Amino acid sequence: MATGKPQRSPAEIEDIILRKIFLISLADPSPADPAVVYLEQTAAELLSEDRPLHLLRDSMGASSSIAFPFRSRPSPFTYLVASFRRATDESRKISSMKDASVKSQIDAAIKDAKSC
Repeated sequence: MATGKPQRSPAEIEDIILRKIFLISLADPSPADPAVVYLEQTAAELLSEDRPLHLLRDSMGASSSIAFPFRSRPSPFTYLVASFRRATDESRKISSMKDASVKSQIDAAIKDAKSC
């Protein structure tokens, strides 16, 4: 009997894609990836509200640290252009999703990410 890989929930898929687009994490990356910014304060806010550590459209406004998570990063313009490109790449990847409702939800999340 063949066992497929476990299906991810739409929230998990949205979280993964938004983390890829914005190069941010709500969990301390291990090993530390210099390209990914750990949003510790946002993670703490979500946990204090008993919300899961998923980056979702509704949590993107939870903290101002999401807007421009820079340390020694490129300029905000460069960051946004790169994020827009990553969002466009993710849009192409989801075009083959079979579940239309999940695809629609993820597409809406990507469109929101592009408008940031």
